[in-house]
Amino acid sequence: KNLSMIVENLENLRKSISGVSIDEELVNLVKFQHGYAAAARFITEVNKMLDLLINRMI
Repeated sequence: KNLSMIVENLENLRKSISGVSIDEELVNLVKFQHGYAAAARFITEVNKMLDLLINRMI
């Protein structure tokens, strides 16, 4: 039990020094992935519209 408390304290100290929360970073990663996917869908639709205007209206 004492050893597990020491390990837990060391882990908490490491986290406080690094200042990085894995949970927060994962949340941010998911947000960025969703934003990237939305931007990719937008670009795909713009590409389709430009293709229609340039190549199929002739």
